[in-house]
Amino acid sequence: MGLISNRDKEHYVDPVTGDQLSVMPAVPKAMMFDLTNGCNHACYFCNNPHQQRKISRMPRDLGFRVMREAHEAGVEEIGFYNTGDPFVSTDLEIFVKEADTIGYGYIYLTTNGALATPERARKVIDAGLDSIKFSINAGSRESYRTVHGKDDWDKVIAHLEWISEYRKTLDRPFYLAISFVQTKLTEAGAEAFKAKYAPLVDEIIIYDCHDQVGQMTGTEELLAANHLPLRNERFTGICSSPFKRVHMTSEGYMTLCCVEYENYAAVEDLRDMSFMEAWHSPRFQDARKKHIDGNLKGSICDGCWFGNKGAFEPINPELATNADFGKTLTQQVDLARDRLQAHQK
Repeated sequence: MGLISNRDKEHYVDPVTGDQLSVMPAVPKAMMFDLTNGCNHACYFCNNPHQQRKISRMPRDLGFRVMREAHEAGVEEIGFYNTGDPFVSTDLEIFVKEADTIGYGYIYLTTNGALATPERARKVIDAGLDSIKFSINAGSRESYRTVHGKDDWDKVIAHLEWISEYRKTLDRPFYLAISFVQTKLTEAGAEAFKAKYAPLVDEIIIYDCHDQVGQMTGTEELLAANHLPLRNERFTGICSSPFKRVHMTSEGYMTLCCVEYENYAAVEDLRDMSFMEAWHSPRFQDARKKHIDGNLKGSICDGCWFGNKGAFEPINPELATNADFGKTLTQQVDLARDRLQAHQK
């Protein structure tokens, strides 16, 4: 679909938030930057274990160039996570140090914490990290094993306690938090978990299980917290992701979204163009215009934002995995059901 003449500079208003939106928005302050899409855990509410996309790792030369160009363009904060766990990357502390050297004002990440040993965590924090959020999605060792697929509860809590103490020795602020995705199995213990571990951290954030970009509806039906209706009625307004934050995959693709695993939302390959060429590319403008117009039919975004489960194609076919989404959905449901049944025995 071609863009209307001069439309690239016309602003639109989100009817819910009142925000000004444009097909050529200013560069956002924040960028999520995946070093790898690999993860050492297999949470039963997450699409990561079922992705058909190959595991990749951000090359240093490409990553460093993109970080420099992004910062020069106006990005001030960088988060080293998207679809994988950052500690899976052996280059994590190297990228954190480079981001600090470039001049990013805030450097952060989210991790399950199992690989955040004192030795690794110290290196990453000392390299210039400003924030770690542990993703701990259960309140006991038994339910943790069911949710995460690994018996790492004791290890993760020990790592959390170590970082909580180590940050007291720093001569600068360091933010430590926990996120907790509650499901039917874990919601009863969420508040008790929050009370127990609140003294170690600055914040504990309780999230509800959802169907990640519309691709985990079957799992959502099994796992959604009891107080939640299934999300037959989707969001209103306009998704802010294509406008308000930069998202980079571990292959080096600029994408619309932080929770899409097969690169069906990937827009441009930064191995072939600069940061600003990608951010304002005709393909990115077209994708934003479809969001502004509410015309997402045929894209993966339609199932996420409006709940429409029709067929969809990737934004840039050259970047996407040729994924069998029916197979993925079956695997997701089978894994969640098997974990729940094993937990009940």
